[in-house]
Amino acid sequence: MRKLEFLFLFILLSNVAMAQTNFLQKYQWQNRIVLLAAEDEQSMIFQKQRAAILEEKQGFAERDLIVFFVGKEVVRQLIEHKSLAVDPSKLRKAYRLPSTGFEFVLIGKDGGVKLRSQKLVSNEKLFATIDAMPMRRQEMRRQ
Repeated sequence: MRKLEFLFLFILLSNVAMAQTNFLQKYQWQNRIVLLAAEDEQSMIFQKQRAAILEEKQGFAERDLIVFFVGKEVVRQLIEHKSLAVDPSKLRKAYRLPSTGFEFVLIGKDGGVKLRSQKLVSNEKLFATIDAMPMRRQEMRRQ
């Protein structure tokens, strides 16, 4: 009986851990994701990237983009500015995000990493990368 309880607890905790790292799966096939990893929101490069993103809200919406800030202690949806109950260390590990410095990661609707940069990414480069994707081309033809 004790082994069964232990097994149940192990499975429960494993599922919680997986939910923490796989919370982005609920967006798969619906949205493209940008992860902005930085030590904190005061980082100069993060501030510049954030400003660029906020200037092009329409372009982000047209491309079904959701942006998440991944800090040391928080994961926050950038445009809506809402915090999520997600462990940032698990998300950093799952997407190989550095614990220091800055990293920009674009995840396609299929869940694959499409662009990774430790430098500021212009909206033009981001949009060109997305607009060259076969799925995005289909979306543009339908519109």
